[in-house]
Amino acid sequence: MAKKHILILTADTGHTSIAEAAKASLSEKYTVTIRNLSGNTFKLYSPFYRYFPQLFKIFHLLSQTKNTQKLIKAYIENEFRAPIELAIKKDKPDLVISTYYPFNLILDQLLDSYINFVTDPRTIHPLNLSPKAHNLVYDEVGAKICQKHHIDPEKIHVTGWWLRPQYGKTYSKAKVRQQLGIPKNELVFLIASGSEGTNWVMKIIPALLYPSKKVTAIFACGNNHNLYQTIETMKNVNQKIPATHNLTFYPLKFTHHLETYIQAADCVIGKAGPNLLFETIDTKTPFFAITHITGQEDGNLPLIKQKKLGFVEENIVKANKLLKRIIAKPQLLDRFTDSISKEAKHNRQATRKLTQLVDSILS
Repeated sequence: MAKKHILILTADTGHTSIAEAAKASLSEKYTVTIRNLSGNTFKLYSPFYRYFPQLFKIFHLLSQTKNTQKLIKAYIENEFRAPIELAIKKDKPDLVISTYYPFNLILDQLLDSYINFVTDPRTIHPLNLSPKAHNLVYDEVGAKICQKHHIDPEKIHVTGWWLRPQYGKTYSKAKVRQQLGIPKNELVFLIASGSEGTNWVMKIIPALLYPSKKVTAIFACGNNHNLYQTIETMKNVNQKIPATHNLTFYPLKFTHHLETYIQAADCVIGKAGPNLLFETIDTKTPFFAITHITGQEDGNLPLIKQKKLGFVEENIVKANKLLKRIIAKPQLLDRFTDSISKEAKHNRQATRKLTQLVDSILS
């Protein structure tokens, strides 16, 4: 008997990682196809991501008004209806999964039921929810938000966060560092700017200059070529100044294997996006949030504090002071060990719960 076919619709907004996590979980029992239908939407989002994350809150608030939502829905209809209809017609799936909320407005018209990943853990936009879909949320806070927006409780599923298996695998930090050519006894920070590469991670650089002990700073620049070139230049200049030899810059372009660099790090510093945050936690590594996209990611900062997953400090002066304290006393990171392990365990049930839901729908 042929396997039933699942179609996952995703986009270049960071949620391809969730689509890949879902596929990894479901592929043993089902035929799974991922269709990336990004369109032009991310081109509008990218400037906020890279240069003005603090301004996105204005758009986030406006997008919740009725008049703005009418404009958004008209844009989505024009941008995504044709490719979504084509994908469904071509693949003839037994079940559709959406990891990108604009698709839901079209899918609600085309399908009686599907699975919708609610891709923000706490700050959930009304457009991210569907009355027809099975809505998968991170935790009970998300479930209450769904109920507030009149989603049928039977259509709400608390799962944890959905992660690709390579992040949760057992590893040796010493072996990973050896593979990357990083000294095993140095303090290592991964400064992660997200898939598009936000320039705001550079505000932490002052704390890294002239460190009191040897430090390796890996800058994951995503798709931001200018950011990569800047860090590459700083690396070259740094190598020519003897007084700075306690610091090693390691510029990194976009990679499909970021988990390796997270595993090598003692702490990940970066933008508080949910995928990077929970991927970091899955490797049992502390997180230090120094920026976020306002509006959309506001809820992630108190979540980090509440669950003791790491530090949160966006003020440039205070963030640099805190990082200097961590460099002087790395034991400050140890306070998060137990709570990080607890969170990682919680999230590793997410893909299993997804598979169980799919089984129940398709049985």
